[in-house]
Amino acid sequence: MSVTKLEEAKKQAALEQGSNIFFRAHRDLWACEANNSILAAQVLLKFPTALEALASWEAAYQDVKGQLAAEPEEKIALPEQKWPYPWMPEVHTAADVRRIPRKVFTDLYYDKNGKGELTERAKTFRAVVNALLGE
Repeated sequence: MSVTKLEEAKKQAALEQGSNIFFRAHRDLWACEANNSILAAQVLLKFPTALEALASWEAAYQDVKGQLAAEPEEKIALPEQKWPYPWMPEVHTAADVRRIPRKVFTDLYYDKNGKGELTERAKTFRAVVNALLGE
């Protein structure tokens, strides 16, 4: 017996609806993909005809509640990153580039060494500016 795409889509929609109903009723549980998959597998195994019924999901929860992941207590804070170019104003957006004073901008953009070649600072500044402005 082969399952048609329509039947498979109906089954998936019923699982999603049952999952939404269950996690709305249990706001204390973390509605992550892993927990949803564990519960959905149990519902499919024990209640293949009642995929969207809250009672099916409740019974499945009682069977697998020890396997579910708990919501993390606090978000992981990324360490603050220092701006790698202390000689250059900190820029992260095109608006930041436009706020650089004209004199500072031209000094950095056209900085040349004694031989008339662009310095590494000028090349770096140009690369950052051009990347932010999309040029």
